[in-house]
Amino acid sequence: MSDALKHECGIALVRLLKPLEFYKEKYGTAFYGIQKMYLLMEKQHNRGQDGAGFASIKLDVEPGERYISRVRSNHAQPIQDVFKQINERINEEMVAHPEYADDVAQLKSNIPYIGELFLGHVRYGTFGKNSIESVHPFLRQSNWMHRNLILAGNFNMTNVKELFENLGLSKREASPVIAERLDVAKILARSSKNLDGGYAMAGLLGHGDAFVFRDPAGIRPAYFYQDDEIVVVASERPVIQTVFNVPFDKVQEIDPGSALIIKKNGTVSMTEILPPTVKKACSFERIYFSRGSDAEIYQERKNLGKLILPAKNFILQNKDLLNEDTLEKLLSVKIRTEKVAIKDAKLRTFITEDSSRDDLVAHVYDVTYGVIKPTDNLVIIDDSIVRGTTLKMSIIKMMDRLNPKRIVIVSSAPQIRFPDCYGIDMAKLEGLVAFRAALELLKERNLYHIVDEVYAKCKAQENFKDKQKKIGYSTSI
Repeated sequence: MSDALKHECGIALVRLLKPLEFYKEKYGTAFYGIQKMYLLMEKQHNRGQDGAGFASIKLDVEPGERYISRVRSNHAQPIQDVFKQINERINEEMVAHPEYADDVAQLKSNIPYIGELFLGHVRYGTFGKNSIESVHPFLRQSNWMHRNLILAGNFNMTNVKELFENLGLSKREASPVIAERLDVAKILARSSKNLDGGYAMAGLLGHGDAFVFRDPAGIRPAYFYQDDEIVVVASERPVIQTVFNVPFDKVQEIDPGSALIIKKNGTVSMTEILPPTVKKACSFERIYFSRGSDAEIYQERKNLGKLILPAKNFILQNKDLLNEDTLEKLLSVKIRTEKVAIKDAKLRTFITEDSSRDDLVAHVYDVTYGVIKPTDNLVIIDDSIVRGTTLKMSIIKMMDRLNPKRIVIVSSAPQIRFPDCYGIDMAKLEGLVAFRAALELLKERNLYHIVDEVYAKCKAQENFKDKQKKIGYSTSI
């Protein structure tokens, strides 16, 4: 019933640990990595539909051969468009050179996108325009193989202004030595010391190293799976389980403040880059973004249902006082449920003018007449209430037609009191129904002067740096 919120970005990384010939022989195709990347990205399309991008790296190529490929799209269906472009390019080469079909070495040398290291991204834009230049992965190019960097992430930095202020402006024999000795963890530690925000950033280096780095508070999610054939990283656990058919306990979480580092030689390590802080996983990950197919999420939601009627706990706590009559009376208590609201999936509120759109919103749901009596209290359970627009313009008005004795709104999520700067598309405090309700309560209790006092305290900190700011005003409403 809540207003639909856009989802956060999603990342996917795959590193093939065996030669391409292995996948051709075992799975029937040298394009195994590309196929898995498509599935990983498509299974996360809910996390972002403003754009999608794909990049690949070929390992151990001869000097002068192309080893990096990238394709991005901001079309209406960006994932499909990305892989349509990839397939068209591959098919074009295969039609022109049918002799490549069974020659993996020729495929790798002559066809783009095939390789051993892949990075994908689905974008929900919370900053900047939805132009193709804003679509990940980003590419920093260099003539030195190890200085090429492909970067994609699920992040929002809270101190962007400060970060921008701090920006300042034979070889063939040396390259493999540099690539071998390159300390990815040290580079990440030096480059991330001033970062403040929630992030899961993934990167590929031109010579073959890769990393996924997670923020110290664990705000953004990142999971990985590894066996002797593959290393894979994604923003959601069940995506990895589904695509690679692995059990729940084989998919691990990247520790907050740590980076999963995959060296060109195939070694994998999880290294602490920044000291972890108190874990502050984004609540919206549990409420909105996580799939119900995740075992933890599924069990969590079942337990929430059990807590609605805790009869078991009551029986255990009062077992010495129960007799046959009181037990039968207790067990007879059941929640009465009716299918009251039915969403009209065919109705779209496409008119943008507010006065016209509000009337359409009010008719998004139909009701089942005749099941609610004037003596009934009608309880509506919502997963969360953010702006409350649909609740106000559609649900309440619709339920009122049934003429119940009372309408009670119950939310299973804590009040959303502040805009979420880590990726949710809600930037204004006054847009949140909990904030508007707080203002009404203050008016009702003659405490509205508190609003002016808090505003004055906030304005007094307007020119302070983040570390100087203080949060010290609270009241019971």
